[in-house]
Amino acid sequence: MSPRHSLVNTSTPSAASLIFILLVESLGASSPLRTQGMQSHTPQRPAVSDKAFGHALPHADTEQFLQVIHGKALFNRSWTQSQGLGPHFNASACADCHFRDGRGAPDNGSAPLIYRLERADGGQHLPLGPQLQERSLLGAGEGWVSVTYKQLNGQLADGSPYALLRPRYTLRAAQVDAPLTLGPRIPPALVGLGLLEGVPVGTILEWADPHDQDGDGVSGRASWQGDPTNRQLGRFGWRASQTSLKAQIAGALREDMGLQTPREVSPAALSRLVTYVRLLAPPAARVEHPLYRVGQSLFEAIGCASCHRPTLEASDPVDASAKRTIYPYTDLLLHDLGPALGDGEGRREQSREWRTAPLWGLGLLPVVNGELRLLHDGRARSFEQAILWHGGEADGSREAYRQLPAQQRKALLAFLRSI
Repeated sequence: MSPRHSLVNTSTPSAASLIFILLVESLGASSPLRTQGMQSHTPQRPAVSDKAFGHALPHADTEQFLQVIHGKALFNRSWTQSQGLGPHFNASACADCHFRDGRGAPDNGSAPLIYRLERADGGQHLPLGPQLQERSLLGAGEGWVSVTYKQLNGQLADGSPYALLRPRYTLRAAQVDAPLTLGPRIPPALVGLGLLEGVPVGTILEWADPHDQDGDGVSGRASWQGDPTNRQLGRFGWRASQTSLKAQIAGALREDMGLQTPREVSPAALSRLVTYVRLLAPPAARVEHPLYRVGQSLFEAIGCASCHRPTLEASDPVDASAKRTIYPYTDLLLHDLGPALGDGEGRREQSREWRTAPLWGLGLLPVVNGELRLLHDGRARSFEQAILWHGGEADGSREAYRQLPAQQRKALLAFLRSI
């Protein structure tokens, strides 16, 4: 596939195409329609800008691009009380949390953390629901959370110092009749989700090894959702709890903004939002960096690629009959990352399990968001910190990184900045 395709047919345009051309021109350079292509490693020079995540796949037809335009408008729309917002909510627009289609940044005012709730005593009833709503049309929200950090100091094998920040979250002001634990979540970047939706279930299951039968220390568990007689594979969200983009987006509308489908959000509007997100393209890797290939080899040598699998085959979101090679660096499975990354201080074994986060676009997060916040709660402020927080099944890879000499660590981090 060519890295760049014309957005419309170059033959005599139809009336619909002319309308489409005018719409594209009216959106200008910041339009999500100006894309970098599908394959992350195609030999091209991608645009490095704060709009890097706002490009659509280049080969969608005119009708799909019109859906993207309408979906983008809905994505940026600030909902009001008369349109169904609330009464309790975390944001009034999708773009409030997914800043420039990227990862939310909790400290710059653009996108706050959200907090999933669980009963600390194992009970089922949640007086505030599954998610804390910190804002309200009625005045005060359900409560708010204060965050403090403890600095943890350590040394790499060559004596180089490092510092990690361990967060502590305290629920304030909420009137509850049961002890609750908080699951902080930073809104993830949205690029490439339509491609991940097209990865065959069988491909994901081939890598699952929940009992570590091969003895490599890496398990990987499929996240099955629903009734055992009609179960589906989850692949979206920090814990792969959603089985489709439609379900993920409908859930976010409901839990983040209080918008119900189809009462406030019509099926047509939901479809446009889904199409918009489904067609967001991952940015191309900057493979021209002189340390890229060395860092890539080290990434595989220390075992990172055991979970962050570089390549996958997926159905094309535009044409499901077409297959594409994509470069997301994920296996879409759940992995135990150790007690330090567990919710609720690791009270349950599954609180330590996280879906392997896709890494495409990783190096552009500081450009898009203005800062770098990694892991599920944004605690890591650098790629090195994110690596050093890994535990559990990633113990071996973390320790291998600690043993690398400085020049090899530099190459590995340069590779991560380039994908």
